[in-house]
Amino acid sequence: MTARIKKTKIGDVLECKLNNDLKCYLQYVAGDISQLNCDVIRFFKKVYNVSDPPSLTSILKDEVLFYSHCDTIAGIREGIWSLFGNSSDVGDISTVSFRPPLNPKDMDDPSSCGWV
Repeated sequence: MTARIKKTKIGDVLECKLNNDLKCYLQYVAGDISQLNCDVIRFFKKVYNVSDPPSLTSILKDEVLFYSHCDTIAGIREGIWSLFGNSSDVGDISTVSFRPPLNPKDMDDPSSCGWV
């Protein structure tokens, strides 16, 4: 049974077991009350062997694969993720955007959308 958790905090790093041999990591980086009113995570690219645990520092230095909205508490409650640690280093979230451009004619240029 997964430990009961009442609240996650910005900076929490979560471990995601992919199978019996591999795991990866994600971090709760922001709360988005302007769009979906949920947590925003960054998912790291590197996959680790379960027998070789990384340091928190090495996880946070990894390349970000994507950002997403999600419910971090539900992921922990369902046993998909487990709490690994916490760091105030959440990267530069000032450029993360999930919204299309304000000007519809800019839709022809995908780089103008601000999608991560």
